[in-house]
Amino acid sequence: MNNKSTDLQEYENIPEGIFIVGKERSGETWLGRLLSCHEDILTVTRQVEGNTRPDESYYFSHFMKQCGKIENDLEYGKYSRDFMKSKYYKNSGARGEYLKENPTYDKYSFYHQFMMDLATTVGKKTYIEKTPDNAIIMERINDNIENLRFLYVKRDIIDSVNSTLNMKSTRHKKIKSLKTLYETAVFDRYAANFAGKNMNIKIIDYDNLIKNREETLHKIMGFLNLPYEEGLGNDMKVPIPTKEKKGTMYFLSTKEERTYRLLYEFLDSMPMILLRMVNAIYLNLINRKYKRIPPKFY
Repeated sequence: MNNKSTDLQEYENIPEGIFIVGKERSGETWLGRLLSCHEDILTVTRQVEGNTRPDESYYFSHFMKQCGKIENDLEYGKYSRDFMKSKYYKNSGARGEYLKENPTYDKYSFYHQFMMDLATTVGKKTYIEKTPDNAIIMERINDNIENLRFLYVKRDIIDSVNSTLNMKSTRHKKIKSLKTLYETAVFDRYAANFAGKNMNIKIIDYDNLIKNREETLHKIMGFLNLPYEEGLGNDMKVPIPTKEKKGTMYFLSTKEERTYRLLYEFLDSMPMILLRMVNAIYLNLINRKYKRIPPKFY
């Protein structure tokens, strides 16, 4: 079913979905913007600070859990209406008739078929889904939707933490930096674990993507079985390294960097089953402590 091949050359078809994953501040949004410039790829976008960016659906990580089951037409009607109320749906520019005319009780197929219809309607061959939280549920998504490819963007842990520290809205910087450290380590482990068992994922080094964009994009397009387009994303600004941006001032000290790397290596060395257990406890504590409301569509 899900492209469990051990040889990338056996891929014959363009993927029906491209899932971009990676911890926030790791370049996954920039990669999504680059790929959205490709004539064969559909991306649902939104405006943020004057820039058009790939929208994040939170469909698999949050919406499916929030909106109950689908076992009959009545439940399907409620589920599809909730979806159609979403900002994501409205940003997509979709025609409302599709969900009414093509009911499916499978939640995974619901999203995938909707996106594929949207793509083919506007003459695209595949679509992008970019939500960071999907990193820890890649296995589940891969088991339920055929012919996907995953692009995981990995950034040096210290650069990720420093980038987080210098976000304008960041408060409680020490807590935020430790949170970034932990979540980046977890995401990286999930991606490495997934890559060890599946060939439909490509792990992309952030620095290499920035410094050698054309070469990296050539490899990505080969992986996706899509033609490379000369000058893809040339009109986009290249991200500036955090320490070179004006006004940045919060950085880990040399001592803190050593400590953070040791903590990262410790988490990276954990058995996967133990890491899953620790992460479940962590998420439960975060949700209870801060009464966190998961991102919604509404």
